[in-house]
Amino acid sequence: MGAWGPAILSDDLTKDVHSYYMEWYDDGKDHTTIRTELELKFNESIVEDTGEAHLFWLALAKAQWVCGVLQPDVKSRVEQIISTGDGLDVWEEQGEKLLAKRKAVLDTFLKQISTPRKKPRKRYKPPKPVQPIFQAGDCLAIDLGDGTYGALLVLAGSNDGYRGEGLNLIAALRYQATEKPSLKVFERRDWLLSHNWGSGPLVIDKTLCWCMARLYKRDYMTLVTKLEKIGTIPIRSDDPQSDSTYGPWDHTGEILRLMKEEFNQPKKPVGFFTRLFGRRK
Repeated sequence: MGAWGPAILSDDLTKDVHSYYMEWYDDGKDHTTIRTELELKFNESIVEDTGEAHLFWLALAKAQWVCGVLQPDVKSRVEQIISTGDGLDVWEEQGEKLLAKRKAVLDTFLKQISTPRKKPRKRYKPPKPVQPIFQAGDCLAIDLGDGTYGALLVLAGSNDGYRGEGLNLIAALRYQATEKPSLKVFERRDWLLSHNWGSGPLVIDKTLCWCMARLYKRDYMTLVTKLEKIGTIPIRSDDPQSDSTYGPWDHTGEILRLMKEEFNQPKKPVGFFTRLFGRRK
């Protein structure tokens, strides 16, 4: 079950459907086009017997109601889903308490969409993209908050994020000392290794993460750790240039603080990185 709570949008699929709807709505697409494109994009979940079709229709109804354009056939599907208990089997497995909460959420949701929203959501103007914070080759010292420093190497800068959002690909190096790392530390490329606990076989690889420019100021201001640019070195052709992990900047400090004991051990992969940094897609 991809749900983290009983609310309508507390599920991976419903959240995705709703997010795409709002994104395309803000892009200027009409509601008929949005529905058609969503049905095509999530065709597998709707048509095949995956047990997820009800989630699609709940999310679509939520999005249409918020925008003031709930279609009668979509509302009818929601009524059928709730009256037949479609999708409640997975909640029954979680116990009576959570099952009761889910039923209450569904009943409230049906009452909600039965009355048009007083102030339908307007289209929002997308925010201006924020440029990457650092340039490829920038060498960062990170204060671990205990009198020691770690080292992070910026491998790439990109505007390939959501709506052209700036991103930096950050790699953690196997370094901890009371002195700030020198450029020689970054030249050695002594990567901090980590486990990739993805759906496939266990992979031990470099500790990388795409960090979002828009979150830099927020994360930096709340960090116990601080980043300082030491200098810049050339990026090599064999340096990693991509990764599938995305996360906020404050996790760079968190992972190094949690793993600092590993630095004095023989070189080996560090655990828990993926859990803290984010899920690989």
